[in-house]
Amino acid sequence: MAGSWEFIEVYQGIITNVDTLKNKENHSKVGTGTLVFYKNGSFDAMENKGHYQKKNEVLKMKYSQDKDTLVMKVSYISHDYLLLSDEKNPQTWFYKKNR
Repeated sequence: MAGSWEFIEVYQGIITNVDTLKNKENHSKVGTGTLVFYKNGSFDAMENKGHYQKKNEVLKMKYSQDKDTLVMKVSYISHDYLLLSDEKNPQTWFYKKNR
């Protein structure tokens, strides 16, 4: 999980497979960005910072300026790709590992 991830796109629904997404480039209407997870449990998302906790497939992210914790499901993770899903509002965020 630790490392720098480039945001590519957000999709409607829960996606658990990256086979059809691997060649995608960022043409997202919501813009570009990088999500960086550090081994010490902190993260950077654009200009925001916070702390995260991953247990099994559940990722809890708490931004420093927010009182609420964001809970996401890790739908897929590999050395090169990351899919984070919001099951309450069925969407999936697709990230590629930055090199």
